[in-house]
Amino acid sequence: MRRGQEEAVAVANRQQWTEIKAGNIDEAAERIIDFLEDTSKETTVIYFNGWYGVGASAILKLVAKRLRSSPEKLGLDKIIHVDCSLWQSKRALQKAIAQEVELHSSVMAMFDQRDEEDDFEGLEQGARDVIPEVRTQMLEHLWTRRFLVIFHNGSGSYIDLWECGVPVIGLSGKRVLWTSQGRFCSTAVGDARSIAGLSDVAIYVLPTDRVGFDSEFLLHEEAKEVARYPGVPKPGISPEIVKECVMYYRVLRERVGSHGIDWGTYKANYWVCSGIVRSAAAWEIAQALDTNLRLDGYYRWNVSALQVPSDSLEASFFYTTGSRISPKKPKIPPT
Repeated sequence: MRRGQEEAVAVANRQQWTEIKAGNIDEAAERIIDFLEDTSKETTVIYFNGWYGVGASAILKLVAKRLRSSPEKLGLDKIIHVDCSLWQSKRALQKAIAQEVELHSSVMAMFDQRDEEDDFEGLEQGARDVIPEVRTQMLEHLWTRRFLVIFHNGSGSYIDLWECGVPVIGLSGKRVLWTSQGRFCSTAVGDARSIAGLSDVAIYVLPTDRVGFDSEFLLHEEAKEVARYPGVPKPGISPEIVKECVMYYRVLRERVGSHGIDWGTYKANYWVCSGIVRSAAAWEIAQALDTNLRLDGYYRWNVSALQVPSDSLEASFFYTTGSRISPKKPKIPPT
């Protein structure tokens, strides 16, 4: 193991995990705000893991909404809310932050210029790094301000926002609250510890009443997040349809097996041809959901407790003979 990896593991092992209890999204958001208000906690970078890795994105969006209405509650000049749960690149992250802090138009123009150059060179989106000149301008802009960055990180790894130009200094009122969870992608505990990286503290939520806790509202909140996303066509989409698509996909993966089929590649086809997505724009909606859902990570939903409509299964590409389930050939979407 390399020295840098050893240090990261050591930090993760020392990392403080803080438990908060909440029975719903509103309570969880209030508990986080209470944590941020507690001046006895000298925390600069705070990782949030949600309920067992679920619901984090919806909760942080509510935290951002409430704090933006009254940033003075934490003695801040600005709440910087950046949702990069659909990861593109560090440059896209830097641009999103620059838009939030409202850097001058001459600085923002650097993104278009650099992207044009990289397009010409054939550099892939994921390989596009931050722009040093923008980093300098952002550091200068934020250095005298007190702020909280709320960051939805879809990169799958720890991101040091100093690289983008965010001077994260807790004692000076420059803090980060972030999560790597969202869009139905739940990280296992061990992976969450690793992803939390160099955060000072990690927060997780436990139900107020574990016995009576109903996790279906979390599923609904995640579905609402996806259904509201600008890239998903409307009308024709709803949280209920998103939930059916997610659970249908999971049922096929977990109960049926692969049968040599790449479910990740063809799931949009199955959603349409099984009758789950039904509208004039069905193919467009299914493709948008395919892009906006993260379904290949660790997953804690109990699929047996969440019913997929039987008519969807009967209309699917599967037929059952006794205990054997065999795949039918998928249809090809229209061009």
